[in-house]
Amino acid sequence: MSDKLVLDTKWKLIDGTRANGTDKYGLAQADFYQLHAYGQSYLDGEGDVVLIYPKTDTFSKPLDVFDFPKATGLRLWVLPFCLRERTIAIPKDAPFAANFNCASTVAVQGREFEISKLTESALT
Repeated sequence: MSDKLVLDTKWKLIDGTRANGTDKYGLAQADFYQLHAYGQSYLDGEGDVVLIYPKTDTFSKPLDVFDFPKATGLRLWVLPFCLRERTIAIPKDAPFAANFNCASTVAVQGREFEISKLTESALT
């Protein structure tokens, strides 16, 4: 397992309520391909890649983790970032959660999430 974590931000708005069908929350297929390529290139196909989108009323908690077909060991996490408060919600069970300074824990629909306030020192 790599000690690296690949993060990518997007400024598109997604909808956490659109889980069914081919929409998959309004995520772009190209974003999946891009993160898969990053995972292969930077993590040798094993580890965690993260897409970060702006938090909205319809996307306020992390999505369930995605596994890439034919890439066992590579997972895609989609996390909301609150622009106003400069916080990101991280699933408590995410393997990389310990890498963030999490200030508090919240429970949403039975799942626990840690809230991390992002500062310059947290990103170095």
